[in-house]
Amino acid sequence: MLFLAARQRGHDAHLFRKASEVDAEGGFLFYRMEQQNMGDQRPDNLCLLDRPGIIGIVKREAVLEYENKVYQCKKFPTFVPQSILVNKEINAEKVARVLGFPFVSKSRSGSGSAAVRIIPDMLTALQEAEIVFNRGLHVAREVQEGYLLWQKFLTGNDYSYRVVRIGSYYWMLRVFNRKHTPLASGSGSYEPVIPRSNEEFDVLDKAVKFFDAADTRWCGIDLLRDPSDGDWRVLETTLAWDMQKRGSNIDCPVFDKDGVLTEPAWIGAHQFEILLNELERGVFDG
Repeated sequence: MLFLAARQRGHDAHLFRKASEVDAEGGFLFYRMEQQNMGDQRPDNLCLLDRPGIIGIVKREAVLEYENKVYQCKKFPTFVPQSILVNKEINAEKVARVLGFPFVSKSRSGSGSAAVRIIPDMLTALQEAEIVFNRGLHVAREVQEGYLLWQKFLTGNDYSYRVVRIGSYYWMLRVFNRKHTPLASGSGSYEPVIPRSNEEFDVLDKAVKFFDAADTRWCGIDLLRDPSDGDWRVLETTLAWDMQKRGSNIDCPVFDKDGVLTEPAWIGAHQFEILLNELERGVFDG
């Protein structure tokens, strides 16, 4: 879609599958990261980012962060919920008592809450540690071995927010919890948001601060409210979002960092037109 839109504007755009097919000496590089076989993708894309004159719309660090919740928690400790990485040498029982029950356990990869577990009590925590440290836990896209990512459970949330940034512009989505579980991701229940309430502006402000701190202009994040201080915490980053489901990203109104709607009235479906506008304005040059 970006290739066709760029060609229609007269840009010299090309599609490629492998880095060896790219002989350009400069220009902008875009790729949609898939959620599978990440180990096969990263080296190929990263070597293109090393070439002089090539500017990544998706930057090197964003690639390293994508589908790696452990890396995200290490890199952004002030933005994420309280998180503790547990290995075999760390006393899992003590960590569990620090976090309190229930708490959340996550694997490194996985989307749609596929690899997120709610740990309700000490017995479940110790059983999980036994499995992970001795034979491995089969989760969505990996066998989790040798580590546990345990995280404070943010209670009292009936929904989370997804905020997407493209250049200087944003859209926001409210994602409601699944039935019978306090997890929102993957529920399929969405609501596009135009910031109007104090809560929505707080979420947008936190998202802008995160994107600036991460130095990224093509990224999505999920946020939940921390009941202990009322602040909004980043649950994870993403570089790829669904553009098929009606009422989801594709239908979200686009606005600037102050919540002012764009002229013309863009929605998520226009993401590549927005991206091309931003490229032409030089937003991605630095």
